[in-house]
Amino acid sequence: SQLSGDLPRPRMCERLLTCRHLGAGLPSVTPRKSPPGKGKGVKNQVQTGVERLKRRLKTLQLEMVIIAGDGNCQFRSVAQQLYGCESHHDFVRAATVQYMCEHATHFGVFFEGGGEGAEFRRYLQKMRRGRTWGDELTLRGICNSLGCHIHVVTSTEKNWYLKYDPDTEHTNKQVFLCYIS
Repeated sequence: SQLSGDLPRPRMCERLLTCRHLGAGLPSVTPRKSPPGKGKGVKNQVQTGVERLKRRLKTLQLEMVIIAGDGNCQFRSVAQQLYGCESHHDFVRAATVQYMCEHATHFGVFFEGGGEGAEFRRYLQKMRRGRTWGDELTLRGICNSLGCHIHVVTSTEKNWYLKYDPDTEHTNKQVFLCYIS
């Protein structure tokens, strides 16, 4: 394991059905408030995105699984796929942030002051807190800390399929994420 051993690995959930709702329909998407007369356009864009994403998932033989939208959704989605239960999102978040701390020179280049700078330290502190949205850096951290390939399918017209490969060569763990943008 690439982790220092401080974090216990979660056990698989015994009641998988209580953690995952397959075929529950479309996610509830509430568009931002628009100026008068503009709301229909936003709703149409969201609906178009949902339909586009569903077609792509079907083509890839994937199924959308609804995950709680509480700011932990990236970590919940990974926990659901790797451990069978989204409630292990805290472990995924902790492992990711720990890995990013241990590899500060790699992740810190995107921040003023680098891996030792205050900006990166604030970012890590924020990421430690639950309900903080994950981003592309946390995807890379998840990928390497948990040794899995991450596939991201989006509703955008272009560049809708992204893949993150771990530094570890010998893994067959695959995680599939999707979102409506």
